[in-house]
Amino acid sequence: MKELLRSDYNYMLYQDGPRLLLSVACGTVAVFDITIALTAQETKYFQTQGEEFLVYLAGKVQYNPENYLERRI
Repeated sequence: MKELLRSDYNYMLYQDGPRLLLSVACGTVAVFDITIALTAQETKYFQTQGEEFLVYLAGKVQYNPENYLERRI
């Protein structure tokens, strides 16, 4: 697995073979991470919008991590 991008205390983007994995720091008092594989559509957004899209997606995960638990790796 190769780290592609990092925003300390926010997110890390990894490449694992053909998959892109986003690991997001969540929580306030207790910090935990949620790692998800980007969908094909999310990968396309990342390819066109770059890191701006990751900031957006990480914010969505941080704001409501429960919505991403089923995608957790």
